[in-house]
Amino acid sequence: MREYEDILLKSFDFICKQSATFLTDLAAFTNYPDLVYDLFGMCLRYLRYSKHILFRSQNLEILLTLWMRGIGLEHKEAVSTHSSFFIELVKSLKRDLSKVSDLQN
Repeated sequence: MREYEDILLKSFDFICKQSATFLTDLAAFTNYPDLVYDLFGMCLRYLRYSKHILFRSQNLEILLTLWMRGIGLEHKEAVSTHSSFFIELVKSLKRDLSKVSDLQN
């Protein structure tokens, strides 16, 4: 899988940047629910199968900003992946931090 990581990272970064141009506010999230569903569904798959790629991304801040912009979205399927992404992100970080014995070092 190592040989594909750079391609996957570049693809992830490109998709995040392009999505940010469309998803500028909550109204845009409402207008593009399929984009929201697909974007956060993709992010869920990265978290579950290749989270190290997601955490290497220089667009993680953009992704989290996008997530915050979507709070209040009322489209059932889009909300499902939007919410699931954040829940899975927190669970993943909690699991990883629980493996670290000394957080100071």
